[in-house]
Amino acid sequence: MSVSYNIESFLNFLREAEELYKTSYDKVNELDKLTQDYLHDIELGDFNYKGRAKIATKLKETRQARRKYKDVTITLQPVKEWVQLHKGTINELQQLLGKVRKEEKALTNRIYIRKVDTDVEEKST
Repeated sequence: MSVSYNIESFLNFLREAEELYKTSYDKVNELDKLTQDYLHDIELGDFNYKGRAKIATKLKETRQARRKYKDVTITLQPVKEWVQLHKGTINELQQLLGKVRKEEKALTNRIYIRKVDTDVEEKST
């Protein structure tokens, strides 16, 4: 595993964490609206027992899904805040990644050009 791989992995984690936070946050808001729809259906709808039970089941499933997305947002909130505070550091890490990749590439194509033009075998005999 190379140095550039580790830097790139960290930068990818930060990028993916931001995206996952936003997606989860949006999903929580969407599920909140769906919850309100179900609650209004129960409040204002003219359903029999079976109809209310179906809505209650959908409400439970919606709340459970919301909890999963909410847990993701809670977990990623500190990462999101850190990224927002350290945009300059992240840019420096991206520049560092470029420099490290350049050095790693130079090391893979390494050749040595002799400084002195002598044939060691001929002179030793």
